[in-house]
Amino acid sequence: MAKGMIDVSIFGDAELERQLHALELGVQKKVVRPALRASAMRIRGYMMQYIPVDTGAYRTAMGKAKIRAGKSRPGLIRLGLVWPTRAELGIGESHDDDRHFWPAALEYGHVIRGKGQGLERLVRLKKGPDAGLLVRRRDMSDEAKASRWQGKRVEARPHMRPAVDNNIRKELALMAVDMRRRITAILNKRKLTIAGIAA
Repeated sequence: MAKGMIDVSIFGDAELERQLHALELGVQKKVVRPALRASAMRIRGYMMQYIPVDTGAYRTAMGKAKIRAGKSRPGLIRLGLVWPTRAELGIGESHDDDRHFWPAALEYGHVIRGKGQGLERLVRLKKGPDAGLLVRRRDMSDEAKASRWQGKRVEARPHMRPAVDNNIRKELALMAVDMRRRITAILNKRKLTIAGIAA
């Protein structure tokens, strides 16, 4: 791939690549970016089919998820869905509220720690006026640190990865059609033909 060109080799279409690379880099971006954005919107729709709940704050928030550009560099354009914020999901910051960002737990799985596990435990005081009283103490032993990670494993219920993996071929075909349509529109505006840009 020449410097200053957007790599579309993933499509496996040499003709599309040739047509795109005959255009200036700025025009290439005007062809690829909208096709990529439209694909991300369709993938959001596929993802909604895999979300393991029919209602709720997460489903509502993901249905409205915005497409945002990621960090780009020459020859690379990144777009992605923005995960809902804690506020959008109603996840509070206090210890009484659910403090965990559970969309990631749904996608990747997580561990539920049992009572008594972790770095805190109940200790009976042996000396002083409160002797015999049970109090919480931080246990810094290696055994306590290791027990922090033990608990019931909750399996992942992915919905983002399958939305991409199960539709990748269809999306590549739709994006290629979209890019060809955009290239043709640009050439028509310039009063050129696809055969004319080959020279």
